[in-house]
Amino acid sequence: MSKALSPSVNRPYGLARACRAWRMPRSTAQLHRRNARSPRPDPVPARRRGPLGAMPDPAFVERIRAVLSASP
Repeated sequence: MSKALSPSVNRPYGLARACRAWRMPRSTAQLHRRNARSPRPDPVPARRRGPLGAMPDPAFVERIRAVLSASP
């Protein structure tokens, strides 16, 4: 977790000890470590939901007429 060595045992400080000192959950530190090693790929751009193309006019008129005839 840290490159600093503990003066008592001459080893790097562990993740749990560093997180206690920083008052941070270990899960948060592990998440940051994982993202630093392999960042996420660019997100897929949001697309509009629904049909991909425009509806032809005659089909659109038919759909409107069907909705109007079904309404009271």
